[in-house]
Amino acid sequence: MNLPIVAVAIIGVALFFDFINGFHDSSNVVATMISSRAMSARKALAMSAAAHFCGPFLFGVAVATTIGHEVIDPKAITVAVIFAALLAAIVWNIITWAFGIPSSSSHALVGGLIGAVSVDFGLAMIQMRGLAKVIIALFISPILGLIIGYLLMRLVLFLSRGASPRINWAFKRSQIMTSLALALSHGTNDAQKTMGIIAMSLVTLGYLSEFSVPWWVIALSAGAMSLGTAFGGWRIIRTLGTKFYKIRPVHGFTAQIASAFIILGAAFLGGPVSTTQVVSSAILGVGSARHVSRVRWNVVGNRSFITPIDREDIFALSLTIDDILDYGNSTVDEMVILEVESNPYLRRMVSLVREAANEIYMGVLRLQDHPNVANDHAVRAKALENRVETVYREALAELFHRPTDIDQIMDMLKLREIYRHLSNAADRGDQAANVIGDIVVKMT
Repeated sequence: MNLPIVAVAIIGVALFFDFINGFHDSSNVVATMISSRAMSARKALAMSAAAHFCGPFLFGVAVATTIGHEVIDPKAITVAVIFAALLAAIVWNIITWAFGIPSSSSHALVGGLIGAVSVDFGLAMIQMRGLAKVIIALFISPILGLIIGYLLMRLVLFLSRGASPRINWAFKRSQIMTSLALALSHGTNDAQKTMGIIAMSLVTLGYLSEFSVPWWVIALSAGAMSLGTAFGGWRIIRTLGTKFYKIRPVHGFTAQIASAFIILGAAFLGGPVSTTQVVSSAILGVGSARHVSRVRWNVVGNRSFITPIDREDIFALSLTIDDILDYGNSTVDEMVILEVESNPYLRRMVSLVREAANEIYMGVLRLQDHPNVANDHAVRAKALENRVETVYREALAELFHRPTDIDQIMDMLKLREIYRHLSNAADRGDQAANVIGDIVVKMT
């Protein structure tokens, strides 16, 4: 097939949109896995890219048919309309990526199509039945993400009640499979939007007699999204992985199952959904199932309405820092009073808590003049808190699996109390890091 310059230009712009879509949305698939330390960022992005390429070949092109054939009357599809819709979606994706805001490529593309057709031909050329399918899918999917995430998390907590801390290892490893399923579903749903646009262009230019998606269009679209995913959107990974809720392996595992179920179901039904909103709402549902108060609801809302740094922020920050100092002093006092001897676990926990406290201190110092640097310190403090919790669980597992007699029980209880103080200190450090993150959001 010899394509003219116009067709090549449209396909090029569509593939660039697909690349930006993959770059922008890669965080949806890997954010929870990276934040819960299930896999390194590079490995997670590489695996996600491969799954994104395979997805469209495995699960059909129902979404492409919806986007390219059922929303706009074919008589209103022109080269100018397609260019306008694509450029609008690309600009929106770049703006939201630059500010680290999770947003919907689906909304951007469908909105661009409707806006361009409305200006050129009027609202009569919009097919309301197809538009209703799109609107229902886009509106209901985040709500389902929240509900299914909440219910699945409650079920997982019920089934794993009484389990040893080692179950976190199982959840962490299971995230590899759930991330793979989510990447396949995301590649299936999102790459099809570009396929629909390219196929629509080929029909408009007379290279296809009726709407269909050739295999080479599937391959190009899947490849562009896969390439964009491999580069990754680091700003949005930070928002999804650290600012909504503190992600642990069980949260990542559950949120990915809920997201994959909804996105893949929508792909089979031909409904384009916002992967960003589905994953974000699933994270919120999972977080709400355990601690509603610890979900960062102010980050979920429109960031432009968040007030600048105020007395509440200062109070919250000073309170958490004071708690860190109190738990540190309690650790020292009780070790002296109870005559507790140091051990490798204690030394590791003390070292990590000290590092986390230093990161908080450096973050506070840089808040005023270098908020982004302050946020980097906060992210490192949160990572250190995760490491403290890992050592804490290992210490408890070792402590209560010792062969003991009645004389050793008191020593075990003393050690457990010391471990608990250090774990609480690290948890307060995590809360302080959250406050710093909130302040940075308000300032930027």
